[in-house]
Amino acid sequence: MGRTALVAFYALVAFGALAGCEYDQPRPKPPQPPPEPAPFVYPPPLPKDLPQEPAPKGPPARPVKRCKALIELPAFEKPAPGPGTTPRQTYEAAKFCVGRADYMGVWGLFARSARGEADGNLPPTLGEWRYFDRDRFIKLFGMPPLDFEKLPIPEQYALLSLRSHRAHPDLPKVFSDSTFVSESVDGEAAEVTYRRPDGTTTVIKLVREDGVWKLARTRF
Repeated sequence: MGRTALVAFYALVAFGALAGCEYDQPRPKPPQPPPEPAPFVYPPPLPKDLPQEPAPKGPPARPVKRCKALIELPAFEKPAPGPGTTPRQTYEAAKFCVGRADYMGVWGLFARSARGEADGNLPPTLGEWRYFDRDRFIKLFGMPPLDFEKLPIPEQYALLSLRSHRAHPDLPKVFSDSTFVSESVDGEAAEVTYRRPDGTTTVIKLVREDGVWKLARTRF
């Protein structure tokens, strides 16, 4: 065999070896579809080995801390009377509460309409304090208006009403010193007419809720 033929033979053998190596390699696997995402769970479950803190017992903490305040809700030995089974009984209960400056008791006499009215009157009242006399507000109630708004609505109403009661003590006496004149009932609504100390008469409106008579408005 000539030299040229021998070189060609070895070249052919080498090419065949390389080609065989390519065929011996494993073929790549076809692409797999992505795994399905886990179902969304909120809040995410805690690991089993993570200690669970027990729920706190007792009443929840107050939303804000109070400083020393000039206006604080008084405590009474005798509980406030609730709404009466007649319009006159509710009128007399309101007189009793206003006479001793018990505005949490007055709140208990309000119908749903009156409570909604009181709730709607709070933001503009607090807005005036927030922008015009914030420092005095803190002295009166022991907190700024923004923290005051975190208190329950009945407490906000009672504190603001108590402040007005003490600032103008003659105004509550117009109602607490009044005398009953008459009552009229028309279905689920009623009116009580009473006489003020100056001899004039005025009317308060009531509605029947849950079998008792409640004040329909916050002003009476």
